[in-house]
Amino acid sequence: MGTGGGDTRLCPFCAEEIQAAAIKCKHCGEFLSPAPQPATAAAPDPPPPAVTPLAAEGPPAQPLPVAPLPVESLPVQPLPVAPLP
Repeated sequence: MGTGGGDTRLCPFCAEEIQAAAIKCKHCGEFLSPAPQPATAAAPDPPPPAVTPLAAEGPPAQPLPVAPLPVESLPVQPLPVAPLP
């Protein structure tokens, strides 16, 4: 059933012969994972460089004091109410 090209593989769902680069089986309609690529002897990614914290100048920062806001000072506006029909 092949074309004799050798660039084929079997569908893992229906076991029909499909092209190696296929992303969807033409026989059963299932989406396929990419064809396995040959392993290369590439070196793994190097680790990221170490991060050094910046040196702090002077004493450590203190949090700013927060004064409570009295509720009476908040502006209050009544909500508009539509009359019932």
